[in-house]
Amino acid sequence: MEANTTKETKMNNPAPFKGLGEKVKEGVKDVAKSVEDGNPSWRYAEVTEKAEDAYASAVDSIKRHPYYTLAGATALGFVAGFLLRRRH
Repeated sequence: MEANTTKETKMNNPAPFKGLGEKVKEGVKDVAKSVEDGNPSWRYAEVTEKAEDAYASAVDSIKRHPYYTLAGATALGFVAGFLLRRRH
């Protein structure tokens, strides 16, 4: 019975990509602060490492929540199609 409860809890999780967003926000803030300070000499290795971490986190989230990913991609496609369609 507990296995079903755990599975239901995972399926009802409203924010499966919560950790990814925080990592991306942190990286963007670091770059923005560096540019604002007039010192855009951020280190290539540091930026590359953060990008690789964000990518790994995204891949992990997609593997853990494939249905949320599919639903999000479908919704994004419908919205993009709605916005880009031509009206005659």
